[in-house]
Amino acid sequence: MAYGDPISKSDLKNRTATDLLARTIYGEAEGESEEGKRGVAWVVRNRVAYDGEWGSTYKDAILKGGFVGLSSSRGLSPDTSSDAWKVSLSIAKGIKDASTDDNPIGTCLWFNTNTYYNSVTKKNGGKYSFGGSKTYKVVEKVVIENHTFFRVEGYNL
Repeated sequence: MAYGDPISKSDLKNRTATDLLARTIYGEAEGESEEGKRGVAWVVRNRVAYDGEWGSTYKDAILKGGFVGLSSSRGLSPDTSSDAWKVSLSIAKGIKDASTDDNPIGTCLWFNTNTYYNSVTKKNGGKYSFGGSKTYKVVEKVVIENHTFFRVEGYNL
């Protein structure tokens, strides 16, 4: 199977880390610039570097990461002839060797659309909630186009 071939959700665990990362980037940031796509890739890379919570490999971090775009129709069946896919795959192939100069998001570990992020933090007095009652102080935030990348207190790389 080639990178980006159509698959089902149950096939995700059988794909390579590069294919999963490209699908994640494409599914989450298809319409974003290269910088926005790199931001998604760096969230995965940062999670691998973080203390093992998401696993110690790219594949582990992607499969445990809750990336909605990966299991969306875009992630499962990307348009492999599109420029967005080609850029996503190029980033996925190069991220392991990327220098920190290529990192547009610092040590951020999560991202949401700006609309969702703003609604959650507004409701919680500037703090972020992952859906429960506990809120977290945001200690790092980078906005790239339609996404807000962030890290909360207690998660340090």
